[in-house]
Amino acid sequence: MSTRNVPARLLIALTASGLLLSGCESLNVLATDPGAAKTRRGAGIGAGTGAVVGLLTSGGDLRGALIGAAVGGLAGGAIGNYQDRQEMK
Repeated sequence: MSTRNVPARLLIALTASGLLLSGCESLNVLATDPGAAKTRRGAGIGAGTGAVVGLLTSGGDLRGALIGAAVGGLAGGAIGNYQDRQEMK
């Protein structure tokens, strides 16, 4: 193992762990906030639908299902978030 890359690897590890830990708090708020119900529901429906579509369009490849679930979850969550924000107005 090269000792030249130790500071860079340490910096990357600390940055990644900081990002992961800061995400936990925002996920906790999102998971329990009743005002974000449509965001959660949209993300779940989008991920499920995206996984099925990704699996079918990729010829049964698991990677297609995972990509579809990620894209569908993001799209569904964004739509649900928009609906939650409209409901707050």
